[in-house]
Amino acid sequence: MAEDIKDWSTTAASNDTADTAINWQEGQAPSTVNNSGRSMMVAVKKWWDESLGGLSATATDTGAADAYAIAPAPAITAYTKGQMFHFFAVNTNTGASTVNVNALGTKAIQKNAVALAGGEIGAGDLVSVVYDGANFQLLNNPRINEFETLRAFSQPSFLAYKALADGTQANVTGAGTAVTVTVPTELFDVGSDFNTSTSTHTAPVTGRYLYTVGIYIQNLTSAMTQFRIELVTSNRAYILLDMHGYNVMNGSNSILISQACYADMDASDTAYIRATVSNGASDSVDITEGASPLTFFSGHLLS
Repeated sequence: MAEDIKDWSTTAASNDTADTAINWQEGQAPSTVNNSGRSMMVAVKKWWDESLGGLSATATDTGAADAYAIAPAPAITAYTKGQMFHFFAVNTNTGASTVNVNALGTKAIQKNAVALAGGEIGAGDLVSVVYDGANFQLLNNPRINEFETLRAFSQPSFLAYKALADGTQANVTGAGTAVTVTVPTELFDVGSDFNTSTSTHTAPVTGRYLYTVGIYIQNLTSAMTQFRIELVTSNRAYILLDMHGYNVMNGSNSILISQACYADMDASDTAYIRATVSNGASDSVDITEGASPLTFFSGHLLS
């Protein structure tokens, strides 16, 4: 190929005719020297533009939010694993996003092989992506907002609660029965790692997770002297609360409690919430829903 630095060799003797536009053969005609020199300058300039991904007006995004389009020069003719591009985004992304380079077709933009959630790319940002053979991976660090707060939009996290439409878990504990607390309604789930059918979170990667729990129970009696909340993980069960339930209830024979726990999780480990009220005559205690999150479960990967 003419004037293409990728065809050149690191072995000097192999460069005689490595480039059809450049002639460095022994005994070459003097008239070919200036042409060869100028063609080498072209090849180096092409390499410069390509290595920077066309950091010029041609690499400013011309697409819409979540559908970026760039035209770096010189244009590429096919996507190749390892290609890197930089462009100035015109729009802030609001969810899963794509980029189309030189009209070759849209490819997903991901962060650590996970689809973007929204806010990772801001209007005016200089965005760097690399092609992994199937999708583009976002190389930028998480954005810092105007308050200089680090914002990791793709960090796995979730918040689910027991909404009014979900109904009460009625008569589920009180005489020592341990019950899984159900939270079927999601407010958000970055990474789609929470199962609303089982109210269980599955860790997508190994790390340290912060879990928070809120439980609203009703119909306590004076005999119910123990109220326990546990975060049950694949590694161990964390006792978040163990107290005399009836003595701390409010006037309506109910308690609203929230707790937090820092847990180590391996990839594919699971976590759910278990509640037990003991020493009552029967399982008459309800775990109650609300218009606002009264009974809830949330988690966030910290490190």
